[in-house]
Amino acid sequence: MFKSKKKEAPAATDGTRHTGDEDHDKMHHPKVANEGSAADLHDPEFLAMEEDVVKAFIAHLAVLYPGGVRHGDEPRFLLRFLRARRYHIEKASALFKNFIAWESGLSQKLNICHARAMLESEVIQLQGNKDKLGRTILFMQPAKFFPGKVSPHTLMAAAVYLLELAIQSESTQVEGFTLMMDLAHIGFSNFSIEYVRTVFDTLQNRFPARVRTAILIDAPMIYNVVWSFVRPWLNAYQAAKVQTVKRNKLSAFIDEDQIPVSLGGTFNFSMAKFIEDRYTAEGFDYADQSYKTIAIPNVSGAAIAESTGFETPETESKKAVLKKSASAKR
Repeated sequence: MFKSKKKEAPAATDGTRHTGDEDHDKMHHPKVANEGSAADLHDPEFLAMEEDVVKAFIAHLAVLYPGGVRHGDEPRFLLRFLRARRYHIEKASALFKNFIAWESGLSQKLNICHARAMLESEVIQLQGNKDKLGRTILFMQPAKFFPGKVSPHTLMAAAVYLLELAIQSESTQVEGFTLMMDLAHIGFSNFSIEYVRTVFDTLQNRFPARVRTAILIDAPMIYNVVWSFVRPWLNAYQAAKVQTVKRNKLSAFIDEDQIPVSLGGTFNFSMAKFIEDRYTAEGFDYADQSYKTIAIPNVSGAAIAESTGFETPETESKKAVLKKSASAKR
């Protein structure tokens, strides 16, 4: 339906530029070269493009998995991966492959009971607020998370649970979401290489959702140490998404009525009500206390970390981080 432009292919979402020979990996609707907007979902021409490219994706997967694969013939499900990779079939295929391997390792589908304990700590929240561009915000408070006491996969189970809720919205699938982190009061007790790597691995390589912007609020000195580990994992395009901002300047990204009260805005959110509402929606008994001892599916197992291509050494320790911090201060 849409003709490829062989003279110059549009930039990919990883900041690279594809050659004309690779144009078959992407449908060249003019809006695909942009970052995506919920308005596209009301454009008949754009929707026709999506229908064409998802058919091509299904055919592509049929070749890769001649014996069939879970979700391989589910157009609406597969659209999540295409949207997350801006319709690059090869990139969507790689994401899908990672997701399938990851999903097959889960002992059961995540539900509110698996996420409740972590949500009650308010480390991670999906409050329902939006940034200035209308994107859903995933809010994290790392100072409330202690990886020495809680396994990172417990946090990631809650994160994946919330992201799954978020991408039920087609707007979020197309536009991506904003990651907002309140870094005030974090210390080395809130940080580990495994924890940080797991977060980035899951968000970048395993789950069909795009982080459009990462807003880091009130970053302390330790941030520079953490960033020195994280930066090599990101390409230039991904690194450019990271914005550090002071609390009193947050309104440059988010309207005051969408900024949480805890950050000086007027947006009210009750985690208790959110959890209770999810229990009702999913058919569980809110009064049931078994969530405190429920086995949490490991969504961040070793097999995932080994296949990411991250070069961070498995043996990196907190001592190494402290040593690097001390060197940086000299």
